[in-house]
Amino acid sequence: MEVKITSKELVKPSSRTPRHLRTFKLSLLDQLIYAPVTPFILFYPSNSEPNPLLDVRQKLNLLKKSLSQTLCRFYPLAGIIQDDLTVECDDGGAHFIEATVNLSLSQFLANPDLILLNKFVPSGLRYAYGDSLELTRAANIQVNVFRCGGLAIGICNPHRLQDGTAIGTFLMEWAAAARSGSSPAASWGLVVSPAQLFPVKDLCLRDKFLNAFNLNYKRGKCVRQRFLFSRSSIEALRARGSGPIVKNPTRVEAVSGFLWKCAMAASERKNNGLRRPSVFTQFVNIRKRINPPSSKFYLGNFIWLAIAKCHNIDSYNDMLPSLIGGGGSNDEADYIGCSSWCSFGAYNINFGWGRPMWISSVGVNMPVFINFIYLVNTRASDGIEAWVTLDEMEMAILQEDPELRTFASVNPSPVVISSMI
Repeated sequence: MEVKITSKELVKPSSRTPRHLRTFKLSLLDQLIYAPVTPFILFYPSNSEPNPLLDVRQKLNLLKKSLSQTLCRFYPLAGIIQDDLTVECDDGGAHFIEATVNLSLSQFLANPDLILLNKFVPSGLRYAYGDSLELTRAANIQVNVFRCGGLAIGICNPHRLQDGTAIGTFLMEWAAAARSGSSPAASWGLVVSPAQLFPVKDLCLRDKFLNAFNLNYKRGKCVRQRFLFSRSSIEALRARGSGPIVKNPTRVEAVSGFLWKCAMAASERKNNGLRRPSVFTQFVNIRKRINPPSSKFYLGNFIWLAIAKCHNIDSYNDMLPSLIGGGGSNDEADYIGCSSWCSFGAYNINFGWGRPMWISSVGVNMPVFINFIYLVNTRASDGIEAWVTLDEMEMAILQEDPELRTFASVNPSPVVISSMI
């Protein structure tokens, strides 16, 4: 498959940012994010409703025009991350890349190669995986046009400025502007920084946190694989996971807990029957957990970690000493993190030619990595796709786990999933 870049430009906001808003402060929570970027891709077939007659050039022009309008409301996304403490809202614009793909969308989705997904996001993704290219613009978008006219819109924004919920809010507003043909007037007080609640003066705490968290990185070859849990499988896992402590586990709790159990079993097999202590962390959106609930237009990271432990770990300090700078190393326990996108409503992002057919993460192939799980709803919202990153040997064991195979299928075609609706 060849993805050919045909144009690159900076899409600037249609109105200039007021002088008193030229500096946007990052918060303490933004400093504690160890993932450089949040890449994901939205796939749209060419014959989508309600405007199937829009040609590709019309769609691209509409995307750029509505992006320009939306950047007025989300003005920091037209800026540049300056010093890890602030965003300079210089109205320089968002990176907007156009590319062509020498396949039809259906051909690619018939048997998706997860590593090839990386070609659909801006090249700044390479920065996240150790290359020298620095990603400094706050918004980076690549629109890939398939031979059939289908589109893949790839987003690769710095995680320091946007968590998943913030990206989802921005995309919803962008799509609404595209559908209506115009954007509401710029509301300069609309976007709020969590720095108002979690101020930060220097990078001391961030440096301690990240240096310590780096102990959880593993060296070697990793693999990311995709597992589909159907509605019936999820309900079965929820029923099986119900007990005196958690009487009615959520869909996310049931799937993530089951995958953690399977990952621990894979680690045990890899280590010749030795069961190592294991720590599981779940990113939690705290926007609705504070009083009063926060605005959906908080632009930074409004997340915290929920932590679980298993086997021979007696206290929080024993469990994750690295997270609080107390020393230790990843030789003491296995670590696996999880982030759920299931509540973002991403399949409702409609730019005027229908809902996305599939929403994906990207593949990974890095010498340094963290065991991680991304969860996202299926298009019908009744199933869950889990994107799991593990050591290559552990993933080989995990994929053949008969218990996992009972509840999940491995990398099924998104075309088949979409046709089930």
